[in-house]
Amino acid sequence: MAKKAGRKRNIDSDRYPNGQTRPPTEDEIKNVARFPRLKELAGKSADDRRWGTQLGRLHWQGKLFEPQLLAGERLAEVVEKFRALKYPMPNHQRVSSPEQRSPGEATDPPDHVIKAIEDDYDGYFKAVLEVHRGVELWKALMNVCVQDLAPAGYQELKDLRAGLDVLSLEMGLTTLRRIG
Repeated sequence: MAKKAGRKRNIDSDRYPNGQTRPPTEDEIKNVARFPRLKELAGKSADDRRWGTQLGRLHWQGKLFEPQLLAGERLAEVVEKFRALKYPMPNHQRVSSPEQRSPGEATDPPDHVIKAIEDDYDGYFKAVLEVHRGVELWKALMNVCVQDLAPAGYQELKDLRAGLDVLSLEMGLTTLRRIG
């Protein structure tokens, strides 16, 4: 059997209909560049709880700054506590007197703690609603920070960043407002 002339054909490459090979796409080039960083962070991700949340992944990708991440985590914590106070689990039965409680059963938090949680929630809610497009910002904050959903698109990511900027200013995590 005679050997064919020319070089060997690369079977795995993408080709145009005329047979010429296609150059790699921009995403393929970026993925090759990202691989060493992913490999480096693979060991760290198991130790850090932030990588398990959508906020943490957005921060790792460079789409959120540290004050924004802290504001989002604080909001998620406050909303979780607020919902637990306002909407207790259906099987949770409140016991009014200490004599009716079994030993080790959780008690309701003191009134000053309840008031502090409600004030935090109301303050954050009002601060976000006071800015332009506040309802959209609050919706993005709830989707990503509380429900741990990925932003639905670029606009929701912009809304999330703007809402987190407002919250970080409200919480005192940052004093300067970034433009852009």
